[in-house]
Amino acid sequence: MFFAKRQLFQAVIINDIVKVEKLLEHGANPNAKFKYGLTPLDWAARFGRVDIAKLLLEHNGDPNAKDDYGRTPLHFAADFRHPDVAELLLEHGADINAKAKNGWTPLHRAADFGSADVTKLLLKYGADINAKDNYGNTPLHRAAENGHADIVKVLLEHGADSNSKNKDGRTPIDIAREMHPELLSIFQSMESK
Repeated sequence: MFFAKRQLFQAVIINDIVKVEKLLEHGANPNAKFKYGLTPLDWAARFGRVDIAKLLLEHNGDPNAKDDYGRTPLHFAADFRHPDVAELLLEHGADINAKAKNGWTPLHRAADFGSADVTKLLLKYGADINAKDNYGNTPLHRAAENGHADIVKVLLEHGADSNSKNKDGRTPIDIAREMHPELLSIFQSMESK
């Protein structure tokens, strides 16, 4: 069985949909876990393999399976900027506010990694815009820390709390002031509306 599991992971990674389909038809487990608890669906989300992700989901792949760090396939779609895979996962019941062990939701990941398209998609589907991670950081904290102006603007337009304090007592505005002062004009323009 280990051999079939390894073949399935390799087929997903190299984007061999024919082999993935054959392996699934012959009983390969779409929820098999490999190193770090990653599933084939995690890899499909990571590499943006929407057709393979769809096939895995059709064969009962779990859109909410968690790896050893508590991340789901939706976290990976957010990390690697794949809105098409993210939407497919959401359509198949992915938990939009699933928290990894560090408390990050897929929206935290999209904001941190600069994925504007996934950020907009997650907001459209009702992601908790002010969700806090284990350190009290919201997605807006993450976007401000990484200097993602486009995401800061989108989050503020959708009602993100710019005065939310993390465990260090810092707001997203404080973080922008310290790390990316060029973002302050976005905060100021949104506050004046």
